[in-house]
Amino acid sequence: MRGKSQKLYMTKKIIDMALENKEIAGMAIREIFFSGGEPTLNPEIVVYTIDKIIKENLNVRFISMATNGQIYNTDIVEAFIKFSNFRNAQLGRLKSSLEEKKEELIKVRPFAFIRLSDDQFHNRIPKMVNDLYESIDKRIKIYRTGEREEKQVFQTGFANDGATFEYKPENYTFEEDSSSNAILYVTAKGDLTLNPNGAYDDMDEKNFGQVEKANIRELLVRHCASKKQPVAAS
Repeated sequence: MRGKSQKLYMTKKIIDMALENKEIAGMAIREIFFSGGEPTLNPEIVVYTIDKIIKENLNVRFISMATNGQIYNTDIVEAFIKFSNFRNAQLGRLKSSLEEKKEELIKVRPFAFIRLSDDQFHNRIPKMVNDLYESIDKRIKIYRTGEREEKQVFQTGFANDGATFEYKPENYTFEEDSSSNAILYVTAKGDLTLNPNGAYDDMDEKNFGQVEKANIRELLVRHCASKKQPVAAS
C-alpha cells in the first residue's frame, strides 16, 4: 500500500493453507474480500478460491472485491455469480422445479459484492467496462466509492494527494475455542496480519506468521498465548 512496491502474486498454495478444510470447515467466515494491488490482474486466484469454497462446502457467508474498474473479467464475474447461487442453495432459497427456480432467481439475494474505485484518485473507468458492470447480473451487488474529500483518503502507493497516514497498532485478543470478529489479512507472501495499511516492509516485519507454516487458528493462539495483555498488531 505504501512505500516501495513489490511485484507479488497470491498463489494457490497460500489459498489452500489459509483455507485448510479441517480447521475452517466448522467455522463461520463472514466475508472473504479480494483486495490489491488489483485482483483483476490475478483472476485465476479469485476463481480458484471461490471454487474451493464451493467444492469443500466452506461456511463463507459473503465474498467481495475492490477493483479500479479498468478491467472487466468474465471469469471473475461468473465465479461471483456461482458463489451467490451456492449461498442461495445453502439457504434453501432455490426451488426444485425449473419454473419455480426461474421465479426464485428473480428474488435471489446477492451474496457477492464488487466495489468500483471511481473516485478522483483513480483513473476514469472506461465506458465499455462501466457499461458491462452496469448490466451485471443481479446476483452481484455493485458499489462505487464516488468522489471523496481529501481528508477521507490516505496517501497510498505513489499518490501525492490525501491525508498523511499514521501507522497505529490494533489491540487484538484471541482465545482458543472462541470466535473472533477481527479482520484478518493474508498477504501475497502468506503472512497473516491485522493492519496491512502500512508499507510492505511493515507487513514483512509485523505479522503473526505465515499460513504456509501453520494454520490461521494456530498462528493466532500461539501469538496471543505469549502475551498477558491484548496483542498489538504492529
